[in-house]
Amino acid sequence: NEPEVVHRLDYDAEENQWVSSPREVKIAVQMFAQGGKLGCIMVQDLEDRKTYVIKKPFESDSPGATTTDIYEQCKVRTVAVHVAAKFNKLRPRLQVLFLPCFVYILTERPGQPAVIVEPVVLNHSKAPVSSSTPPSERDAIECFEHFSMHLSRCNFVLCNALALSDGRWTDPEYHSVDQAIGGRMNGGQRSIDQWMICHQENDDCRKLNLGRLFEEEEEHDEEGDDDIADWEEMVGLREPQ
Repeated sequence: NEPEVVHRLDYDAEENQWVSSPREVKIAVQMFAQGGKLGCIMVQDLEDRKTYVIKKPFESDSPGATTTDIYEQCKVRTVAVHVAAKFNKLRPRLQVLFLPCFVYILTERPGQPAVIVEPVVLNHSKAPVSSSTPPSERDAIECFEHFSMHLSRCNFVLCNALALSDGRWTDPEYHSVDQAIGGRMNGGQRSIDQWMICHQENDDCRKLNLGRLFEEEEEHDEEGDDDIADWEEMVGLREPQ
């Protein structure tokens, strides 16, 4: 296919803003794979010389497929990447890594559609946590969910991510008290409460000394308070100072 210019949008979770850069790309004509709701199209970025995958919804008005939904999905996935980096600094038994993503605005195409773009995953498959999930992976992602609640002081939870065939995770749910990001897929306090009912603290949680969510919050030292405040600001729990 002929090269075309698109706008790449990367969500800066720390600054809570989008960063735009023009890119010249070559987009394949046909899908190479498809699922129930999405088709996958190869795209080559002619600047960084990397190949990515465009996730194109079959129906533009279906849940999760509107332009607003695409932006909100990318925000949630990027927040998950950042929270996972924080989690991994605690040296958990098994690190949790999320597949990053960004948005292309196809400026030379009718309607200038927005699409989610992500790295290529060989032998791509994804599945929810189940009894067939290796126990170490299941404990790790449940501990990560607990960590997101601990970090936000029960203001948000990242949960129900899908396991990828390469060991990473993707498509987490994000539920927050103020429903600031995530759009209509953010279930708010009701979904947080449901998670708290279902979650059981495991050995990984205890190893990181996350504490029980229903216990009274302990006093944090000055450094800890600043650290939490920074993350609250990052995900829109409070306005930047």
